[in-house]
Amino acid sequence: MIKRVVYLALFIILFSSIVISHGESNEVSEVAELNLNYVYLGFSLILLLALVSVIFNRNLKVFHKRILFYSIISVTILVTLYLLGITLYWNIASESNGPVHWHADFEIFVCGEKKMLPMSEGLLNRIGTSSFHHHNDYRIHIEGIVVELNEVDLGHFFKAIGGEFTKDTLSVPKKDGSVETWKNRDKCPNGEVGKVALYVNGKYNDKLNEYVISPYQDVPPGDRLKIVFE
Repeated sequence: MIKRVVYLALFIILFSSIVISHGESNEVSEVAELNLNYVYLGFSLILLLALVSVIFNRNLKVFHKRILFYSIISVTILVTLYLLGITLYWNIASESNGPVHWHADFEIFVCGEKKMLPMSEGLLNRIGTSSFHHHNDYRIHIEGIVVELNEVDLGHFFKAIGGEFTKDTLSVPKKDGSVETWKNRDKCPNGEVGKVALYVNGKYNDKLNEYVISPYQDVPPGDRLKIVFE
């Protein structure tokens, strides 16, 4: 019985870790991050108890095995209930009213030249966080629960991919790991003074870094964005 519980606990840990890692974000509120830390702590405790059961199984008395058994069961139930609770809370309290999958296409131009972003590498195949990224497709992906809309604006997206976008600054990450930056009133190669601007579906938008993409999965009706220094 103890072995079955251990295998079950390990399976729950593996499965839950995959789910949480897919839905994690470093652009969530402090409360959300604190909740996830509690979940990670619970899973770590389950793993520790499971390892103790496997390593010391032959040397443990029946009484100690029962303690480990009920401890693993108790922590697993508590973590599951807690995870369900915060998930329900986020679904109710979040501005997105649950998980979303929004997309918007984007381009970056500086002094008339289109800027190419670094290519993603590895198994994750993304630049940014699991909930706020692009896949070498110049398409913004917002996936998961949006606690507050201002946490998924364009300013946060540029921060997630290693750049910066404000009302007077545009920074774009390069393939070598460095960052190119342009500020309002910097000059283009032709000598003209430049300024940061945003166009949404071909129209100027003064929200700039505070702009949140339209809540659509397909483009169109999802946004086509043009971030420029012109």
